[in-house]
Amino acid sequence: MKRSLASFICIISVALWSFSSLLGAAAQTDKKSDDAAPAGNVEKGKASFSSRNCATCHGSDAQGKEGGGPRIGPPPRAWADFVQYVRMPTGDMPPVSAQRVPDSELADIYAYLSTLGSSAAGPAAGSAAGSPAGSTATSKVVSDSDIADIFAYLHSVPIPPPVKSIPLLNQ
Repeated sequence: MKRSLASFICIISVALWSFSSLLGAAAQTDKKSDDAAPAGNVEKGKASFSSRNCATCHGSDAQGKEGGGPRIGPPPRAWADFVQYVRMPTGDMPPVSAQRVPDSELADIYAYLSTLGSSAAGPAAGSAAGSPAGSTATSKVVSDSDIADIFAYLHSVPIPPPVKSIPLLNQ
């Protein structure tokens, strides 16, 4: 009797665990569909980004400004996270209510930010594909020649020995 009761409890536990896993997977699927950004108008978003003074702190190219806001373009966040951050930001950014900037206008701004940094032109002129030079995103922080020096240094560092050749790691 005790053995059948233990088996019954085990079976019920496994069934409940499986059911909760299925519910969790369904919730994740729903969350992913909710994270899809609504269609926004890029031109309206560009105008709103400027008129709402986003560019004052984040820069006209949304790459951030020294002493100002962080880089926000293209959006590294999912739509829901972007809206959450705008509504309840961290740091010095003031919260932006839905009454002040409706979600439809945020969708336009998000669409505009999604277009920044995407170009079909490829690497900058004068730089070979895969070379460290020519990045406009880093040129504000580190010059191209400094990046080339860092790149050369990193390639000069010897490759560490394989783990299998280190006796203490093979015990």
